[in-house]
Amino acid sequence: MSDAAPPRGEAKSHRPHGRLVAVLFGVFLAVTAWSGYAPRHRADWLLENVLCLLALPVLWVILRAVLRAFV
Repeated sequence: MSDAAPPRGEAKSHRPHGRLVAVLFGVFLAVTAWSGYAPRHRADWLLENVLCLLALPVLWVILRAVLRAFV
């Protein structure tokens, strides 16, 4: 196999991170579901996890911007 750059106009696929992101997101959802199962103080749990849920789209945008910068 050659490590030569692809011909002009054919972008090399830069998606090895896709599987990692999917696994991390799955772990995040599993831990969130586990911690949300019968919490002692549901309001406190919600307040603690709202920030995490709001941060996910921000982190996704940052990831995409960083990956585009290195392509």
